[in-house]
Amino acid sequence: MLREAFRNSQERADVFKSEEERISNFMCVVAMGRDSADGKFRRGKRGDTPLRISKPGDKKFWDDPAYRAIEQSLSKLGKKFRQNEDYKFYNPFLTPAATAAGANSIALSHPLGGCRMAKSAADGVVDEYGRVFDKTKAGSNAFYEGLYIADASIIPTGLGVNPSLTISALSLRIVDNMIANLPPVGP
Repeated sequence: MLREAFRNSQERADVFKSEEERISNFMCVVAMGRDSADGKFRRGKRGDTPLRISKPGDKKFWDDPAYRAIEQSLSKLGKKFRQNEDYKFYNPFLTPAATAAGANSIALSHPLGGCRMAKSAADGVVDEYGRVFDKTKAGSNAFYEGLYIADASIIPTGLGVNPSLTISALSLRIVDNMIANLPPVGP
């Protein structure tokens, strides 16, 4: 910090600028797309976040064609902003510094499908009404009594758009079905 004070007397060093000044040339972009939907959830290990998601084998999320398409779109956007053919958006978590620190990652804002909706227990965790399948039972009542899931985890695959309205609609549908199946109230 002391060295910065004497580096260039004509320009204020970054360490002396306010937060607003330092980030005035930054732009955070969150992009969405439909990847191959083959991620696996697991609980985090010691030092990790509580929930982790990974691809099978040695595949990396950023190797999926959806991310290349997003990068191409962002490159076009960057050229419009900067009027520069060589300008490129970059993910700060996919840099040589992040690699050296073992911190390569892609942020997931809406991980979907952890308890996927399906027609049977062989293909998923819940039915279209959020009822959790019970593999020990058969027939039309092959569900755990009173156990429902009504969140983003039941959506079986990436949607390619913000899933907030889909999550809300599914949750409302599940609750409507629960109410419709309540036993009648007294005489």
